[in-house]
Amino acid sequence: MLVGILAGGLGLAAAAAAIAVIALHPGKSSSTDTSSSSSAASSSLATTARSQAAAVNHLLMISEQSRSRWNSNVLVSNVGQCINIASDVSQIQQIANQRSSEYSQATALQTNAIANGRTLKSQLMRALRISLTIDNDYLKWAQEQQNSGCTVGTDSTYYQQATALNSQATGDKQVFVDTWNPVAMKYGLTQFEAGDI
Repeated sequence: MLVGILAGGLGLAAAAAAIAVIALHPGKSSSTDTSSSSSAASSSLATTARSQAAAVNHLLMISEQSRSRWNSNVLVSNVGQCINIASDVSQIQQIANQRSSEYSQATALQTNAIANGRTLKSQLMRALRISLTIDNDYLKWAQEQQNSGCTVGTDSTYYQQATALNSQATGDKQVFVDTWNPVAMKYGLTQFEAGDI
């Protein structure tokens, strides 16, 4: 009986000691959980930022294709001289349609996880918007040439508007690529020059 009492007493003492240890270190487990949660959140944010940057990069690659279709201003020269004017109108129409699609896609981009993401998106939309305006002006000029029997020439208001906006467009694109290229470098994506998009 005495042995039972002693065993019971030792059991209570051990339980009390365990409670005391827990009481002395109440935050140890919680701290570990918080650290793990913070690390997971940081990793998730980095993954999201990388994904968002990749989406911007994809759109820029499409924009580069649209820009290249101007063939170093051969289309503009052809329209001015009325060389294959029907084909010129068709090609410029396709470029303008593509630019319109790119602008719509830029509007839907998510960039909140990227550093300076809001600024980046705003600059991209501005650059694409002015490019679309220029493309549409060139299209209207080409249509004027086609419909007038090529008598309008470079006196067209649309032609003059398009050429006047070219330097502004280059400037807006330069502002954008200055913001984009450090992001591209960080995530191993394509870096661009103003004339590429």
